[in-house]
Amino acid sequence: MKLCTLSLTVAAMLALSACKQEQAQTAEVSTAAPVSEPAPAEVAAAATASAPADIPLGGSLGKAEDAAWQSYQCDGGKTLDARYYRETDEPAAEVRTEGQTLTLPYSGEYSNEDLTAFGNGTYTWTIGNQYQSDLYKEGNGFLVRHEQEKVGGETLPVDTVVVKNCMPAQ
Repeated sequence: MKLCTLSLTVAAMLALSACKQEQAQTAEVSTAAPVSEPAPAEVAAAATASAPADIPLGGSLGKAEDAAWQSYQCDGGKTLDARYYRETDEPAAEVRTEGQTLTLPYSGEYSNEDLTAFGNGTYTWTIGNQYQSDLYKEGNGFLVRHEQEKVGGETLPVDTVVVKNCMPAQ
């Protein structure tokens, strides 16, 4: 009888011991900092920051052959001409400067709530995003050339500003 009581007591102690460990692990989890889910407004704000607003970017842009050229005055007396059009769902920009014409599709990667960017991997034309429905009104433009340069045996990306502080000419 004592042997049965002893094995029952050992079994009970082992069971209680297992319960205490499980409770301790549960307590550790419950005392950890709570993970809060973002409020719906925060989710909406984050989506707005990374995507164009409800207003279609560029408004009602037409085909390239119908797009007017906008002249820009930039720092250092430099000038740039650009026109905006929509051949597909996304707008595109055609930029003329320094004797060359660049066709640059809309770049969602480099655009945000403050800037609208058009790029082809070699050049990026970026303008403000104050008048999202009319790209022709936007200022604070800058054109960057993306290059690779060898430095100390490593090839590194180098961005060269071609023109900056470009404002629509009146």
